[in-house]
Amino acid sequence: DLAQRAGAYFRFAEGDKSFMGYQELRVWARGRGSGWGDDGELQFFVKIGRDADNFYLRRAPAYAGATREAWRDVTVRFQTLFALRADIQNAFLQDGDRTIGCTGVDLALIEASRPPAGRSEEDRWAACRDGYVVYTYDPNVTPPNLAAVQELAVGMVRVADASTSPPAIAAGDTLELGVDDIRLGDVVEEAGYAGGIALNIEAADVASLRVDLSRQDPNFHQLGEHPSF
Repeated sequence: DLAQRAGAYFRFAEGDKSFMGYQELRVWARGRGSGWGDDGELQFFVKIGRDADNFYLRRAPAYAGATREAWRDVTVRFQTLFALRADIQNAFLQDGDRTIGCTGVDLALIEASRPPAGRSEEDRWAACRDGYVVYTYDPNVTPPNLAAVQELAVGMVRVADASTSPPAIAAGDTLELGVDDIRLGDVVEEAGYAGGIALNIEAADVASLRVDLSRQDPNFHQLGEHPSF
């Protein structure tokens, strides 16, 4: 069925991971069997998030084949995720639309997702753009956050009922997806700066004045520390 998906996930046992020192995540994917390709019924997806109800997602076509050329290099650009999360937070503050820019397959994926216990579908928020999805039930408390990533997931999702590029999926087909070499890339290299100035004025026994000014930009940090961004 449309929007059905299968995947595997890994949860970091040692705690949260920060991806903020990088600008993208890259992963290689390759399908096996029918349904893959630019116009295929299946696509690859990767999820970055806190849990099953608060995450970032990127989906993209994958290709089938036994050669090196069949591997698809999928890039998740963090600036797009930041922009979509900002759209959700603005909509939340202004009591706006809960599904921003989500149509077609993305909307079907959202509607096929079950709410957590004690919550309803009306509680969720989502924003979509060009195969990117941000999904959360708590935009003001626990939205997906690249400074505190708790799990990664990869898998396949059905994006069409019938392929326009044969061979289509048939009953009894075995469908497989291979994923290799998940890595963070494009290190944030902006220099950080901090400075301070102090002014002390003494007017004999009449008055004294002291002014201290300091500024630290988001990329400044001590050795061994993470910048605040």
